[in-house]
Amino acid sequence: MNRITEIFDNAEVSEKVIEHHLVKRMEQLGGRALKYYNTQLTGYPDRLCLLPRGVVFWVELKSRGKKLRPLQQHRHEELLALGQKVYTCDSIPKIEAALKEQTSVSRGFPAQK
Repeated sequence: MNRITEIFDNAEVSEKVIEHHLVKRMEQLGGRALKYYNTQLTGYPDRLCLLPRGVVFWVELKSRGKKLRPLQQHRHEELLALGQKVYTCDSIPKIEAALKEQTSVSRGFPAQK
């Protein structure tokens, strides 16, 4: 494996790189990926994503292959029970799959006035 390929492969596994990709793609789609942090209640997903036409979803970002902690799994279940859409993404392709699903949802809504 050459050095450039090794650097690229290692960069993609970084949670920071995956998060940066999500933020940039959301901006390209006319939305926002807001950093969510609550000092009182921990374990919620990293980003609250807002797309045009009222589409809202949560994204938990992980380094490649990393799993949710038990508290994070519990928070995801709470959000799902409230009818929220939650994704766990540990790679750029998983971010792209989530965005593809949510942008198709966004296109299905009538424009807000």
